Amino acid sequence: MEIEKFLELIEKGENERIEFKERVSKDIAEEICALANALGGYIIIGVSDKKELIGLKKEEIKKAKEVISNFAASIIPPVKINLKEIRIEGRYFLVVEVEKSKSISSIGRIGYIRVGTSKRPLSIQEILGLGAELLLVHFDETPTEIKARNIWEDALKKYEKGLESRNIKIKNIFEHLRKIKAIVRKNGKEVLSFAGALIFLENPQEHYPNTFLRVIEEERY
Repeated sequence: MEIEKFLELIEKGENERIEFKERVSKDIAEEICALANALGGYIIIGVSDKKELIGLKKEEIKKAKEVISNFAASIIPPVKINLKEIRIEGRYFLVVEVEKSKSISSIGRIGYIRVGTSKRPLSIQEILGLGAELLLVHFDETPTEIKARNIWEDALKKYEKGLESRNIKIKNIFEHLRKIKAIVRKNGKEVLSFAGALIFLENPQEHYPNTFLRVIEEERY
């Protein structure tokens, strides 16, 4: 990780994907598990909650890596993490990059999830919901018979505005749609995936009348 990227993460502050810690704490495994069950993200060691660059000593980095690796081994199924060392003006920092899990991870049969800037155990409803969503991922990417050129322009514009509101910049909207699997290939032709059809058609209910949208807000469905 380059220093510029590191400083960019610090500037953003703690959020649903970024956690700051001055030192490695006993709950580091729970933090890793919570990020993996949510969106993935970063745990930055050597930074205070107020974004102060406290840093670690060189000899502390090796010990921190060992402790984190040992704690992470308690997560089942295993979560993929990358440990990256950063040095700024003689101070050392450790970035734990956590990938989003492809299954529900837990510690001692308790799953955790990142919500805002904190973690908490998963509820039964959330476990059932996450399990269903993980099983449906491949179905969302299933090719339809609907050609990509049938995308509704108004839906595309709204989507682009949504990206802009989150400061997400893209060079080519159609390349982006291919990347997120809204557009896929079938028999050599570009078509909408099932998810792409639901999002980008003017009247998706004409094709899929039995689908519905479930939104979770403040722990309510």
